[in-house]
Amino acid sequence: MTIDDEGSYQLELSIPESQVRAVHAGTAVQVQIDAIGTSVVARVSEVVPTSDPASRTYIAKVTVPQKGIRSGMFGRGSIALGSTVKGVRIPRTAVFERGALTAVWAVGADEIVRMRLVKTGRLQGDSLEILSGLADGDRIVTAGMEKAIDGARLQTAAGGAK
Repeated sequence: MTIDDEGSYQLELSIPESQVRAVHAGTAVQVQIDAIGTSVVARVSEVVPTSDPASRTYIAKVTVPQKGIRSGMFGRGSIALGSTVKGVRIPRTAVFERGALTAVWAVGADEIVRMRLVKTGRLQGDSLEILSGLADGDRIVTAGMEKAIDGARLQTAAGGAK
C-alpha cells in the first residue's frame, strides 16, 4: 500500500554556486506547476550544504503546500535575487520579432528610422528590460511601428507629434 499525503510535497531547485549565498531557509520562491495550471508563492525549507561537483549547484528544498499536486509532477521555481535593472526599460509593444531576430525601431539624431537588434531581459508589467542594443536616452518608435521602414525619415504628423 502506498500512502500519498497531499499537501506535503517538495520541489527541489538547483541553485548555481555563484547564487547560493543569497538563498536560505525562508527565501520566497514563485512556484509554477504546469499540470494543474497554478502558480503559488512558497518558501525554501532547506538548502543542502553540499554541492554537486559535476554541475556546481546546490539543492534548495521548497515545501509546496498546494492541493492537487501528485508525486512526479514537474514544477518550476524562480527566486528574485535582486531588483536592479541591467539595461533600459521600454514598452513591451515597442519590441518586435523578425524570424529569430528581436528588434526595435530606433530614431537617430538625423531623424532617420533604423531597425536595431536588441537582447531582451525580464518582463515587468508592460515594460521590457533591454540588456543590449539600446542605451539610456536612445529614441525609439512606440506607435505606428507597422508603418516604419528602415532608412525612412521620421515625419511630423498632424498636431505636431512625430
